[in-house]
Amino acid sequence: MIRRPPRSTPKPSSAASDVYKRQGESDPGVVFAGYGEPLLRHDVLCDALREIRARRHGIATRVATNGLVDVAVCDALRDAGLRSVTVNFASADPDEYARIMAPRDGRTQGDALAFIERCSELGMEVEATTTRTPGVDIARARELTMALGASAFREREYFP
Repeated sequence: MIRRPPRSTPKPSSAASDVYKRQGESDPGVVFAGYGEPLLRHDVLCDALREIRARRHGIATRVATNGLVDVAVCDALRDAGLRSVTVNFASADPDEYARIMAPRDGRTQGDALAFIERCSELGMEVEATTTRTPGVDIARARELTMALGASAFREREYFP
């Protein structure tokens, strides 16, 4: 049997070392968003949140969602350490909301509103966003989401 000497790990450059030491000082945190609805796999997301919390104490975490899930998910997210959500709220008009979002599994605008309200009740920072879709009453969407406890509201650009 041939014995090989252990491989040495190259030392990081001083610049890389400095970046590593500063990591977290200006780290914007972790956002779960993107291709698809992250809460469709909320169990996996909660596991990831707990792991991040264990490894990166104090790091900010946020989920960008449409909120079309059972409100019990809010409690699971909070228990896993989530403190901030951004909810895409398509419209204050239920019919327009259904047309824009085309929710599945019997979900409705009411589910998104209940999600906003429950997350707010649990002490999470809730940002509601509405896209400037032609015909959507942004002011009504803002008023409705803020009345349910959203702490911030942001308009988003519409891209046809």
